[in-house]
Amino acid sequence: MVVLLLVGLALWIAPDSVAQLVWNSPLGYIPYYPITAEQTRELGNQLVGGAAVAFAVLIAEVFITRRIQQENERENERRNLQLTLSSTTKSLVGIALQGRSLQGFFLPSKDFSGARLQNVDLTGAVLTDCLFPSANLSGATLSRADLAFAVLDSADLTGADLQEANLQQAYFQKANLQGANLQGANLQGANLQRANLQEARGLKQEDLERALGDETTILPEGYARPNSWIQSQGKQTDENE
Repeated sequence: MVVLLLVGLALWIAPDSVAQLVWNSPLGYIPYYPITAEQTRELGNQLVGGAAVAFAVLIAEVFITRRIQQENERENERRNLQLTLSSTTKSLVGIALQGRSLQGFFLPSKDFSGARLQNVDLTGAVLTDCLFPSANLSGATLSRADLAFAVLDSADLTGADLQEANLQQAYFQKANLQGANLQGANLQGANLQRANLQEARGLKQEDLERALGDETTILPEGYARPNSWIQSQGKQTDENE
């Protein structure tokens, strides 16, 4: 390919000299069919064009091959990580998995207390009965994840994506859910006492009605504190008295 390119450039840059050289050679002398400069330049153009196409194809092939290798490496790494986390005993306290892809992982009843899980991708993961107290899940993607009965007390979920997540009877006491996306999330029986929901997105009033909370729950602007929360707090006060 390199030789082809060099020959093509020579024919294109100096067609007169190349034509004269070929014409004077034994192979170039054919009666009534002299090699002209225009023919030499045209041949040079064709050779350069062909070399350029061949080079482009080679680069594309190298790029595609490398891309496939990288994807295979990432998939193998993901499988190894899934196997490691799944086979590990329940305790994953303080583990650092920032920015990792854990999509669809099956990790029920694991202890992620104090774990560093910023920007982790847990889309569709099964995390039922898991422990996340004081874990950092800021910016994490938990859409369609199953967090039923999970404990996320004092967890940092600022900016987390919890769209369509199953949060049924999960515990969020003192959790920071500022700016979290809760659109379509199942909050049935979720404990939001002392949780911070400022600027949370996607919430509906009926979502709050299905959850548990009290006067310490910080709600986004425009949302009313459910009567059931107030009545529940009143009952607790009467019992304490």
